[in-house]
Amino acid sequence: MTDDEYRCVINPSVYYAPEKICNFGKPDKINALQKEAVFSMGMTLVHAALLKDLYGCYDYKNSLFYESKLEEMIEGLNERYSESFIEALASIIEPNPSKRPSLLEVQEILNEKWNQTENQSEKPERETEDLK
Repeated sequence: MTDDEYRCVINPSVYYAPEKICNFGKPDKINALQKEAVFSMGMTLVHAALLKDLYGCYDYKNSLFYESKLEEMIEGLNERYSESFIEALASIIEPNPSKRPSLLEVQEILNEKWNQTENQSEKPERETEDLK
């Protein structure tokens, strides 16, 4: 079976966490469904940011996940997105589940980044108002 055939059998629309792809058919050693969901969400965000799929990071046939390929793809984001966004995204797609944030922590990270962005966009308006 080819890798594309494996992907179709497994689920073609899901980006699995590395711990999930490496443990197919085995009981989960880590009860981390939430962190798997965080990883999948992050991979979907990277897919949307790059406008291309990330299946090159997976070898379904051999149950492998290639972190180096993911890192290469993340480097491609530097041209389009802020360092702050890339840092937040990198934490969400951390291959090691023990270092990956929970859903609540992701919400906190995103709120913090959002607030930083809003504060930066408000400064020029305030400076302009002060000049009037």
